[in-house]
Amino acid sequence: MLETGDIESSAEGLNNSMFALRRIRSKLDQRARVTSDALEDLSEILKHIGQSKTERNSPRYRELFNEFTVRLEKVKTAYNALASDPDVQEELIQ
Repeated sequence: MLETGDIESSAEGLNNSMFALRRIRSKLDQRARVTSDALEDLSEILKHIGQSKTERNSPRYRELFNEFTVRLEKVKTAYNALASDPDVQEELIQ
């Protein structure tokens, strides 16, 4: 189980990672921006969940968790589309 310090450390790591991603976003290949944006959206809901004082069994918590699941699926879909793009694969091999 995560302790408060672990959660704060994880939140700081997430914030730092997303800050770095935002800084390089304009330099990303256009095809990678969909994945970058999906990660940004996912990080926002994670921050919201982390800051929320909602009880785990409450309807609001379930709503947040469902939104997390939707955003996670968007990240997976964007990543899989990028990873399976033949042009991207070819460029990575070169």
